Amino acid sequence: MNDFTFVSPTKIYFGEKYIFDIGRILKEKDVKKVLIVYGNHPKKIGLIDKIIELLNLENIKTYELSEIRVNPKKEKVYEGISLVKKYKIDFILAIGGGSVIDTSKAIAAGSLVDFDFFNFNLHKDVVKKALPIGVILTIAASGSELSDSCVISDDLNNIKNGFNSDLVRPTLAFLNPNFLKTLPKIEMARGLTDIFMHTFERYIYKSINNEIADGFAISLLTNLINSTKKYLKDNNDYEALSNIMLLGSFSHNGLTSIGKPFIMIVHKLEHNVGGFYPLLVHADGLSILVRSFLNNYKLFIKDKLIKLGKEAFNLANLDEFNLMNFTVQEIINFLDSLKMPKKFSDLDISFDPVKMSDILLKGSEVYKYSLHDLNKEDLIKIYKESL
Repeated sequence: MNDFTFVSPTKIYFGEKYIFDIGRILKEKDVKKVLIVYGNHPKKIGLIDKIIELLNLENIKTYELSEIRVNPKKEKVYEGISLVKKYKIDFILAIGGGSVIDTSKAIAAGSLVDFDFFNFNLHKDVVKKALPIGVILTIAASGSELSDSCVISDDLNNIKNGFNSDLVRPTLAFLNPNFLKTLPKIEMARGLTDIFMHTFERYIYKSINNEIADGFAISLLTNLINSTKKYLKDNNDYEALSNIMLLGSFSHNGLTSIGKPFIMIVHKLEHNVGGFYPLLVHADGLSILVRSFLNNYKLFIKDKLIKLGKEAFNLANLDEFNLMNFTVQEIINFLDSLKMPKKFSDLDISFDPVKMSDILLKGSEVYKYSLHDLNKEDLIKIYKESL
């Protein structure tokens, strides 16, 4: 196990009742002005109006930043920063999922500096302070409500990139599983894919035998697979939805990689494509790319796949080669059960695999990854098969 620090400061209010206490909770924190950041779905189900009402009852002033899209763009962050500075807002409240939360994180950090916040995403500057952030989660997916990660897109320059800072971890998060009942099935499917990939990519990265983090990851993946099966049988199963929402949060707060290094290579591959196709839903890209990645890389993570197959998919009585392949097939079956896309052509997306690989390599000859480095030919093959 490597040396590490672990921070997870977010106070979770889990269940149906706590949302009605949000005004009191923020008032006790001496919050006076709140910027509410949200997308279309929370407004559609009447949640935004209800939250504004609850905050106003405690004499907390509210301001709004709406229409946050998937792959949030930096222009919306600039708009939010302007509102914070103009009205001296002291708290950011994200209502929604990962895109809304990441936009809020960028605003929270960008409002307190006199340079372009996107320098954080370009890794030219580091966050030294940020406004406090709260979350009302309406979709289980990104885990951004507990994470230190913030991914923003620059459409003009075809860049989708993130930064990490413990200073932008939300201080509190309201998790009400009933909100998941209001989501279209495709959004739940995308969320489940995102949760799986956040955990799986940490798990498959090289580690010592009996790594504690790997145990956490396998437990989370097993629970996710079982809860997904229950959800697919009954979309209103509260216990299944509760598990899924909590698993989403803990898939990305650092627990499943504690004490070990990791690089999320499939995420890196997807971010490159998303930079050129800003409306590509993150989970759709992950679903496509993980298939070609596993097809080309499975031999190098054979032991990880075998252990996952035995514990998460109940595979047994097979030789190692077949157990590895059956585990890969079970992962694909999981994605197919959610009706997730298989190829970029399914989404009318095409690109040059060579160009995409060059972007990832940034002038180097190989991409340093886990048990086996990926060279340009490897990356081109993965991208080409994904088309």
